[in-house]
Amino acid sequence: AATFLVGDQYHIDSNGAFCAEMLEVKGLGTHTRADVSSPKVTGLLGFADALREMCLQRLIQRLVDIEGLDASLGTVPFYALIDTGLLYC
Repeated sequence: AATFLVGDQYHIDSNGAFCAEMLEVKGLGTHTRADVSSPKVTGLLGFADALREMCLQRLIQRLVDIEGLDASLGTVPFYALIDTGLLYC
């Protein structure tokens, strides 16, 4: 996974907290030294795993909202689940 700053912009607020618009990217494949000894080790995020992560993100964000902490913290939202069309086991 990698987290990118949107527009390469950020600031530190008066309490010393890091503030930025961020985008998290997952499942982009493997690197050249990856262990690919098993067909299950592809480096790609499976659809079921992606749905599970999206549900967990939304659950955690909802709990943050319910507790009234949304002004001070939050999760990185999902924008899309993209099916690459790649077949793997």
